Amino acid sequence: YQFHRDTRVNELIGDATIVREQTPDGEVIRQGVRPGGLLAASVCVLDDISRAPGEALNVLLRMLNERSFAGSRLPLRCAIATGNPPREEFFNEPLDPAVLDRFTLQVS
Repeated sequence: YQFHRDTRVNELIGDATIVREQTPDGEVIRQGVRPGGLLAASVCVLDDISRAPGEALNVLLRMLNERSFAGSRLPLRCAIATGNPPREEFFNEPLDPAVLDRFTLQVS
């Protein structure tokens, strides 16, 4: 996954779905997720993780930490993240220590 400043959560977990059901009392509308992305991958490469927006990064870090999403275990066995060094020509900021804690091996 190539992160950018407009990365959305659904790009990481799959497609959002809306299901309409008729019940005796009326209509029920439910939102769900068709699994894809990290919910279906056993290995993923997270490119330019330092460019990910806060919302997507929070969901990603929770998934990496808990190895589950919405009560279901993830098949994810390995996550590899890349990021450019924090310099002006790359227009990014250093990664937060909370992000770095999710990865075992760090190469500078």
